Amino acid sequence: MTVTYRGIPPEKYWGERRHKFMLAVNEVLANLEAKLVTSTPVGIGGRLKGGWSFQPMLPGTDSANIGQSLKYFLPLELGRQPGKGVDQKGRESIALWARRKLGLGPQEARGLAFVLSRKYKLEGRPAVGFAGLAAPGDRPRSSQPENLEPIKGGLIFQALAELDNRLSSLD
Repeated sequence: MTVTYRGIPPEKYWGERRHKFMLAVNEVLANLEAKLVTSTPVGIGGRLKGGWSFQPMLPGTDSANIGQSLKYFLPLELGRQPGKGVDQKGRESIALWARRKLGLGPQEARGLAFVLSRKYKLEGRPAVGFAGLAAPGDRPRSSQPENLEPIKGGLIFQALAELDNRLSSLD
């Protein structure tokens, strides 16, 4: 049985739609990554800013990915419950920051790191919320949720809304 089509053949139509879809996803996510890098707080040397990675959607794949490789991203973004201080490596980083930025001597810098660690252990740490997974100043939850939902108005929420608009307007 022979099938005839009017207009664009289905394979070509699907290929063009998929290409437009891929371009929209990659453009919105590349812009989101740039905004995340820009809004990321800078500590010593900007390591958290450098932890962002973007893997674009490529022909033959069905996903794109933005990720953060540093383990202290979520405690910074979502905040931290009382009960746990800063680990040794973190205290060393704080001391280094205090020496470089505040001009403290080695002993004073270690003392500041100890005091901050103790403060976080007693009081916890409110969320910074720069990526849009928590509102700035929010108190952390008792446990970290398995599925993180972006908050309304945050960077991630805005990017997803823009992507939704772009995809719904594809012709």
